[in-house]
Amino acid sequence: MNCFNSHDEHYSLIPEYIKNKIISKYLFKDVVRYHTRFFTQAFKNDEHFIADICTGLMPRRFRAADPQDRVILEEDQDAAEMYFVQTGLVAIAFHSFQSSLYNPPYKEAHRRRGIQLICDHYVLNKRRSTFSYIAVQDVSGFGLPSDFMFNRIEPVYGDYFLQMQGDSRAYYMSHIFRPFMKTKN
Repeated sequence: MNCFNSHDEHYSLIPEYIKNKIISKYLFKDVVRYHTRFFTQAFKNDEHFIADICTGLMPRRFRAADPQDRVILEEDQDAAEMYFVQTGLVAIAFHSFQSSLYNPPYKEAHRRRGIQLICDHYVLNKRRSTFSYIAVQDVSGFGLPSDFMFNRIEPVYGDYFLQMQGDSRAYYMSHIFRPFMKTKN
């Protein structure tokens, strides 16, 4: 987290295990507690892993009323971040090639409200997005950058990373891709 300056004389005096506890148990307790698909039971017991992940989280907000801000991820783009959504309503949509003044440029396939993890498969498995993710109501949460995952997490937690890749792929295929492709056809 950028708010912690490792060169600060007071911060550097705090033992590492206390820093980890502060980050994982207090600052990001809700993220860890509610996003159990990402923070599986195996990972929850590793305070170093949790603290390391949490140091990469950055606050994110997408305003539904702002056409420039409502698109979380556009279809067929590389995902720069995965999102731990805390509040809001997200539409998973396809491009509509019949866009006009009266028809929106997206055809919604599904809406999801509240706590959810989105775009993790695209980030962890380096895939371009198959769908667009749009804020229908203001969305707030935390973003976890792809480069952080591959440069900071994967080299240290390789086994966890492989499990996260497999879990995100399995969830994406069974809960998003296959059901939504039926909608598209």
